[in-house]
Amino acid sequence: MPASPHDALFKSTFEHPDIARGELELVLPVNVRAHLDLATLQVHPGSFLDKDLQQTHTDLLYAVQTTAGQQAFVYVVFEHQSSFDPTMPFRLLRYVVRVWERWQRDHKGAKTLPIVIPVLLHHGSGKWKSAPELASMLDGSPALLEAAHPYLPHRKA
Repeated sequence: MPASPHDALFKSTFEHPDIARGELELVLPVNVRAHLDLATLQVHPGSFLDKDLQQTHTDLLYAVQTTAGQQAFVYVVFEHQSSFDPTMPFRLLRYVVRVWERWQRDHKGAKTLPIVIPVLLHHGSGKWKSAPELASMLDGSPALLEAAHPYLPHRKA
């Protein structure tokens, strides 16, 4: 059950694939959109947010086919607070892991995971100010971060 009028508006609006598709066409980078067939966008049920975050966030998960025919997901978190949260990269990683856990539960024996693209929408004034990468939250000298890079969550270089 939505926790606020913002939640209800967000969910009732973005549960319509045509409306969600239009927004994703605006917010996803062109080089990402080029690999997604947004015409195949479908809403997936469930929420991955912690109960304590449901007052400030709403989430929706969409399944989408890639242009190469694979399944991918776009996970959208709508931020209801006007101030930014510098811990958001870690939160988004946790939500993505939950999507993957559900995928593994529903696809026994799967050896690969689908791409999950997290998207953060917020209604505050101005741009979101924290970096989207988890690495921006790691506390270490540049030399240590460089040395530890192969052992930290990251994309292939």
